[in-house]
Amino acid sequence: MPNITFSLKDLRSLLSRNIDLKELENLLIYCKAGLEKYDDKTDEVTIKLEDTNLPYLFSVEGIARLMKGILEKERGLPKLKIQKGNYKIIVDDSVSKIRPFIASFIAKDCKINDYILKQIIQLQEKLCDSYGKKRKKIAIGIYSLNKITFPIKYRAVYPESVKFIPLDFKREMNLKEITNIHPKGKDYAYILRDFDNFLKQPV
Repeated sequence: MPNITFSLKDLRSLLSRNIDLKELENLLIYCKAGLEKYDDKTDEVTIKLEDTNLPYLFSVEGIARLMKGILEKERGLPKLKIQKGNYKIIVDDSVSKIRPFIASFIAKDCKINDYILKQIIQLQEKLCDSYGKKRKKIAIGIYSLNKITFPIKYRAVYPESVKFIPLDFKREMNLKEITNIHPKGKDYAYILRDFDNFLKQPV
């Protein structure tokens, strides 16, 4: 079962309540989770979820949402303003046997700092590892909107034909090199072993 980490200060802020560790442990029972450890130097809480049927609990925001209901502070889903955009993703037939479905959304008017980004990535990884069967069924990407030129072309390409600088590396690599050298590329190379072309992520 997944472990997740977050700042206790962040949870308190989301709850608008100054809970202590004892109250946190009691509230975590409703999340089917237990407190694994708390580091008072970093303010970091680690919890272990005993049930994966509620994937929204893979994030501190989801945990706060459930706890708000228990504390009778707020119930139901948050009200988000959603509207249809004019951005386009052009899907090529070449991905039909690799990743046959794609969905996307753009989130605006929210400030992303290093901590929030790490929380988003943690949620992404937990979802991909569990429901995504270690990315074989689903994979999630997060990108800066100001670095994307639309329309996005979603297609499969030859492994040597596309290069970029992967995360935590300083030099460009083609897709074949990434699956042979990069730690994450090596972890998930098995997904593409039966295909001549690789999926080009929208960057």
